[in-house]
Amino acid sequence: MRRLQQDWSKPIAEGTILLTGGNTLFDGIDKRVLAELRKSRPQGSMIKLTRAADPLLDAWNGASHFASSTAFQKSAFTKSDYEEKGEDWLRKYTLKYSLH
Repeated sequence: MRRLQQDWSKPIAEGTILLTGGNTLFDGIDKRVLAELRKSRPQGSMIKLTRAADPLLDAWNGASHFASSTAFQKSAFTKSDYEEKGEDWLRKYTLKYSLH
């Protein structure tokens, strides 16, 4: 299992982890993920796993909802942005993620 960046490891591993995607339908995957997480966390750490209501489509539905929102327009750049600002600007374009 890949180690999480230090600043992400605590909020993620101590919060709820959502299992989604077709691979989460494999028998025992939740036990495997939990066992791997326990290896990287202090003994007794609270780790909660939950499976998506529809593991096959939840990620797509979430992305579709985001793409239809005004937040997407604020997060995206256009072809004209690229043409105006160039390839170097695109390389510097920073994506910001929030855990909240």
